[in-house]
Amino acid sequence: MLVGGRVRCRHPVLAARTAVADDDATVFRVVLKGGTSLVSYGGLARVNDRVVSSMPTSASFNDPRLQLVNLSADHVDWDRTTRYAEAARSGRYRVTQADAHYALLTAEIGQALNGISPTTDQVRPSSARARPSPTGPRAASMTSRRT
Repeated sequence: MLVGGRVRCRHPVLAARTAVADDDATVFRVVLKGGTSLVSYGGLARVNDRVVSSMPTSASFNDPRLQLVNLSADHVDWDRTTRYAEAARSGRYRVTQADAHYALLTAEIGQALNGISPTTDQVRPSSARARPSPTGPRAASMTSRRT
């Protein structure tokens, strides 16, 4: 189902693919070493050798029923779980904050560019540029030789 420009799914397992629930809680996957995954409503916590997360047990993300899950950290494929979490956070950022941050950044850049004063100096051709006058002790001896 398409709602507000985002794909919505009413099934908790399939909804993990969308990465954003109806109440804007980020949905993650905990990928197990066997290749299967668990849905985590919100982030997970790793405490010593245990992983704790909230798994939705109902089809509703508006008022989900959650079950606390506590499993051994040895069962988790951390590489895949971390990659999925980063992708889910990135997707959530794009949906919720990226446009506002882009607008702010472009406004700041525009303001900085508008603050640069235009110059009235004309650019002279390189052959017409005046040579700098020599300075220092060697310059004094060069000046005395010319006179």
